[in-house]
Amino acid sequence: MFEPVLDHKPRGFSGRPFAALAFAVGTGFCGSYLLSRIGLQASSSQIIIVAFAALIGFLWDRVDHS
Repeated sequence: MFEPVLDHKPRGFSGRPFAALAFAVGTGFCGSYLLSRIGLQASSSQIIIVAFAALIGFLWDRVDHS
């Protein structure tokens, strides 16, 4: 009953939430730039952003497990 209270785990900021927020904001700005400056359609811009996010996620996973 009291195990979670007695098991003190250190808390702290690991940096991952900030990295996720920065990545989300960055991809949003990139999508907006692609849509307005280059003149891509919304579907093309979304495909590029999803591919970029998948690549970053794959690389992050590879580095994390290395």
